[in-house]
Amino acid sequence: MNDPAGDVLDNEIYNLTNLEDENRGVPTRAIYNLGSSDLPRFSCANHKLSCAINTALVKQGVCLNICKTLSSANAELRNSIKANHVFRNLKCRTRIYQKTRWCGAILLLFSNKRAYDNGAYDGEISCPKALVQIETYIQILMPAYYATLGWEKNRSSIADVIPQVLFLIDFWTKFVTDDKEAQELCFFLIHFVKVKFKYEIESEIYQVIIKN
Repeated sequence: MNDPAGDVLDNEIYNLTNLEDENRGVPTRAIYNLGSSDLPRFSCANHKLSCAINTALVKQGVCLNICKTLSSANAELRNSIKANHVFRNLKCRTRIYQKTRWCGAILLLFSNKRAYDNGAYDGEISCPKALVQIETYIQILMPAYYATLGWEKNRSSIADVIPQVLFLIDFWTKFVTDDKEAQELCFFLIHFVKVKFKYEIESEIYQVIIKN
């Protein structure tokens, strides 16, 4: 089955090295006149969001371990002619985790959820992770995934970026789950998004926009 959203992301390259540096992605103040119209600063929103989410995933750790486990299992299934036949007939081929971008995590989770939904795990083939656990992390990451797709398609201005950032923070703040580790990911996401978008959130430009 073709995955249009995945195809869009496959054409993007994210520089996600040095993830522990919370200041990575912030333009040098000595070079750029922040707050002016000389620089389309907000066009880097996707990169900053990617850095924030990837750092949160690394800090929490559990979601990445789930992705690695699923990826290993999916890779083994690809080496099985019988398993490949099942997934091909059900049109739910699973993915391998791509470490270079955070969206690789949610696309992997999506692919395994689709396999569950299409009945690929109803027979002899089993998934190493429960559907409820996969769905929980999809719910947490979904809003950021849609924000990424939207910002990729448009030249986003501060009027587009900040409301979406505030929505993400509000969503993760209100998200409630019995899974304590998943809840912890929400905490890390809120923290690192606030760190990365500190300038935008506190921007006087935005204050003028919301007052008008």
